[in-house]
Amino acid sequence: MHAAPEGIAIGVAMTLSPSLGAFMALAIAVHNVPEAAVLAAVLKSRGLTLFQAAGAATATRVSQVLFAVATFAVVAAAPALAPWALGVAVGALLYLVMAELLPHCYRQAGHTSIALVAILAMGMVVLLAGGAP
Repeated sequence: MHAAPEGIAIGVAMTLSPSLGAFMALAIAVHNVPEAAVLAAVLKSRGLTLFQAAGAATATRVSQVLFAVATFAVVAAAPALAPWALGVAVGALLYLVMAELLPHCYRQAGHTSIALVAILAMGMVVLLAGGAP
């Protein structure tokens, strides 16, 4: 579900700066490895062979690569579209967090834990921004 916006974010980042794009791709890849491992484990527990499960888990990321390449090509040809592409990626990922992740976390951990994580995340954003507005 979120492979497409991740691919769009990578594609736009690559057009802005190759080092930013590489960092973005690496960060998302690090996030995707455990996600794919869990998916492969679930598929294996449902009767697929290890090879089939690993192949299916890897195949779920094909759209991410396709969206990254397509976004890079489009934004490189029309740089004015970069803010729009980033907006699409951020909006889609925000929707995913708000509609899927937070309700699940609320049911599992409770509102106090979610508030603590949100405050820590905001603090990290302020630190990374250097305290500047």
